[in-house]
Order: sequence, then C-alpha cells, then structure tokens
Amino acid sequence: MNFLISKGAPINVIIDSITPLQMAISSCFLKGVQILISLGASLGFNGLQTALNACTGCSNSEIVTLIKSKADNDYESRYKNYSPPTFSSSSNEDLIRRINSKYRNPLPSNINLDMLSDMMNNSYDYDIALNILLSIANIDHSPIDILTPEQAEFRDKLPIHIRNELWNFVKNNINNSYPVFRTAYCAITGAKLDNPYSRHSHLLFIATRLGNFNAVKNLIEYGASIEEVEGFSCFFSPSLEAISKDRSDILSLFIKAGLRFDHIYSNDNFTLINACIEFNSMKCFDLLFEKSSLRHVVVETPMMAVLQTFERTGNDYFINKLIDKIDIEYEHIVDPSFAEYLLFKEGKIPKFHYTSYQRPKLTRKTNNINILVDKLNQSGIAQPILAYKVLEVNFHANINEVNRLRIPVILH
Repeated sequence: MNFLISKGAPINVIIDSITPLQMAISSCFLKGVQILISLGASLGFNGLQTALNACTGCSNSEIVTLIKSKADNDYESRYKNYSPPTFSSSSNEDLIRRINSKYRNPLPSNINLDMLSDMMNNSYDYDIALNILLSIANIDHSPIDILTPEQAEFRDKLPIHIRNELWNFVKNNINNSYPVFRTAYCAITGAKLDNPYSRHSHLLFIATRLGNFNAVKNLIEYGASIEEVEGFSCFFSPSLEAISKDRSDILSLFIKAGLRFDHIYSNDNFTLINACIEFNSMKCFDLLFEKSSLRHVVVETPMMAVLQTFERTGNDYFINKLIDKIDIEYEHIVDPSFAEYLLFKEGKIPKFHYTSYQRPKLTRKTNNINILVDKLNQSGIAQPILAYKVLEVNFHANINEVNRLRIPVILH
C-alpha cells in the first residue's frame, strides 16, 4: 500500500463504490486505516457511505474507536437512513375525518362552513393545514397526487359544487386564518400574503413539486432557508425536484438564497451536477457548472453520468462541457467506459456502450400495489428511492390498506 501511494495512487479513489479507507475498515486492517487517515483519507461520504457507517461491518474495536473519535456527528446525521416521517391527521381536529364521519356518500350541499372556519383558525401544524388544503383545493394537484393519495381520493369524490363552495370559502377568508394555514395556502397557490408563519422551509419542496415559481419566491422572501432542507437523507430535496424538471428559474432562486453546491444526496446517490446530467437538464447544469465541484464523491463521477446520458440520448452537450475540466488520468482509473468512449470518438469502434459502475437504482417489490408502482414509474419524482420508501413503509402489500398512506411530514 505504501508503495502504491508513493507512486501517486489516489488515496480517495472510489472503485466499485468503495474507497481504500472503507475497504481497510471492512477488512479490519488497522495499520492500513491508520496510514490512510494520516495521509488525509476522507472520512466523509464517498461512494455509498461514510467511514463511520463502514464501521458497522468491522469487528476491530480499535478501528471503530479511532473512526468514532474523528467523526463529525452533525455531518453523519445527514446520511442516516431514517424512514421519512408520515403525515398523519389529528383524530380530534381533522376536517376531513369530521366531514367523512358526518356526511357519507353523497355529501350534502349544506355542508357546515363553520367547521371549516374553525379549522382554518386552529391549524397549528402544517400537516393539518395541508391535509385540509390538498383535499379541497381547486388547483392542478397532479404533480403531488402520488404522494397524497388519500387527499386525492377524497377530493375526487367531492361533488364539484361542494368543492367549489369549500375552496371559495378558503380564498375569501384566508387573510383572517391562522398564520400556519395562510403560509401553507401560499405554498400551494403562490399567493402573496403578509405575516407568514415561521418554520416553513420544508414547504419549499411542495411549492417546487407543484412547479409554482411565485410560491417558492414568496416562501424565500418570507424567510424560508433552502439550506435547512438540502442534503439530508430524511428530507425531500427542493433542488433535486427543480433539476428533475429543468426548472432553472426555481433553481436560480435557491442559488440566490444561499444553496451550497457540494451537497451529497445519499438516498439517490446524487450530487447536484450529476442530477443535472442524468435528468438531461441543460439549463440547470449551466447554472451550476462553473461553481460546482467535479469531485468523485458518489458512485458515479460526473463523466460516468455524462456517458450514460450520452448513450441514452445521444446528447454530447455535457461531454463537451466536461472533457477539458476533468482529470483524464483519474477517469481512466475509475471508469473503464471512458477509454471505450475515446475509441468511439476516434472512430475506432462503431458503437459506444456504457459498462462501468452505476448509482443504485430503485428495486421494486412484486406485490399487489401495481397501480401505485405504475404511477411512480411514470412520475417525475426527483427522489424515487425515498418516494418508494414512503409507499413501502406505509402501504405494505395490501391494496385495501390505501388509507394508511400519508404524505411525508417534510412539512413542519
């Protein structure tokens, strides 16, 4: 090992999703761990995990103690595989439950608006406010229906005249409602409201998912912080969502609001620049390219992502941008397909085919939720792995358990 390092072998190289330090840890090679750390090996997230996470498979207590002593707990907390919390309704204060318990099919036209007014003035949490709003709002819900099936089902069963009556009441009385309710209303409609409630950074994802530029802009102006929600394994990412739709206008708002370009999205094994490439989002790529690091920190280097996009779409835009910026020697070490691409470019082989490492893709289970799985396949969710966890954890295998699915509480 010392010989290879003395000859210039990169210490933090990622081969087959693992670094030399992570390999030394998993192999219980204490001397190797000590040497690599002394030479500056990264303990951070590289490939699929951090060095501390690699210790879960290590039986050498000295190695574990050494890594723990050097680990940054705040940093590590970003990459813990928490299951996303769920959006559950209050049994006592939830408008939808109360309507359903009082009015079964068909709902009468003389629905009690005093009940709705009461909820608008007593929604102290974003989950309650959004549960109400997303169940009656007359907006285009399609981008989030996959995440809010119970609300979508209820909304679709409401007679149109009752839904209009409820929604018009909300619009006409929104300025007199509790700040939490007003702020949630802003997040889904883009309305400009005064005196918003605090702690609303998590609403940025909902606004971005709906593609509502004005809502995102308003939330940021009200003090929402993009850095409170980016790069955490337990949160959906507004930036990845914007990139997945090539919404450079929304991404630009996040950049102006202080978005860091070096976040690692462990659930998707993405960096921002890699996401731009995989989603073929050229406008977002141009916003990030000059300021983003091209370091190899996840399974794929940016060039690996580029070559896959090139094979899939024939778009060589990203290749032309990257080719003069990358370390050619390093790319040859970690990416066997890079050499094949160069041969293809020189006309020495007739066709290019990517055969190198790939970021982990979503593995879907075979069960009775084919309808939702099909919807997930067709959706533009920027985080399919995290979204599937929501379905898997809350939906299980029985289609009759649809009422157990809730929207994730990225919302408080």
